[in-house]
Amino acid sequence: MAKTVLPSTDLTAFNCPNCGAFAQQFWLYLEAERYPALPLLYRDGKVPETQAAAPFSGLAESLRKDWISKTQSGRPFLSSLGHKIKYGQSLVNVNASYCARCTEIAIWIGDQLAYPDTGSAPTPNADLPEDIKRDYLEASSIVNQSPRGAGALLRLCVEKLCNELGQPGKKIDENIQWMVNQGLSSRVQKAMDTVRVIGNEAVHPGELDLKDDRDTVLKLFKLINMIAQTMISDVKELDEMYGELPDTKLQGIENRAKRFPAEDT
Repeated sequence: MAKTVLPSTDLTAFNCPNCGAFAQQFWLYLEAERYPALPLLYRDGKVPETQAAAPFSGLAESLRKDWISKTQSGRPFLSSLGHKIKYGQSLVNVNASYCARCTEIAIWIGDQLAYPDTGSAPTPNADLPEDIKRDYLEASSIVNQSPRGAGALLRLCVEKLCNELGQPGKKIDENIQWMVNQGLSSRVQKAMDTVRVIGNEAVHPGELDLKDDRDTVLKLFKLINMIAQTMISDVKELDEMYGELPDTKLQGIENRAKRFPAEDT
């Protein structure tokens, strides 16, 4: 399993807090200049009346829509539009890191990551499907305030992983058992069932009380990454290496399978 390099202001490469992949990070300093009116923001696709003179009227429609879409996402992004710095000052002790892989921005205050709010959880496995990664990041953003809520979201991550890897539509415990019957390793089964059971307790309190049990929930994040590493990343890497074998060798392997077919049991 690849080692996770935690985000840090001392590094120029680490696991991105946005996409989770180990990648080069470019550091950006920020400048500040006072707005002539209110902050330049789009709301519901429209410019507030106080900002009607915003410098976007002559912009190509496609670029304007792209700017609006990125603004409405709530995420910071780079843009040459907006106010030009003339008499501004540097915004000291606030910096941004820009990921070379996903091109998303992270905001730092001092040496502390301020956005995205990943709590104390490890960054998600880069190969997690985007939908599951969003749930993972949401769980990480609330783990300090609501371990129980984070546990419930991580259970949802396992349920979605089961649907990705097993038989969609089945209940999570039935899906896990189906994968066990298909040869799922006991190591992954234990990880899945651990997150499933503890996540269930978060939704339907029983023998476990996760209300203030942050440490237990933090371990669940590691289990999600372990499942993704074993079931997605390792398989992907192996398939890529196997696909790079010479065609003659692959044909030989295929012929071998024909010469020695599996015996019926």
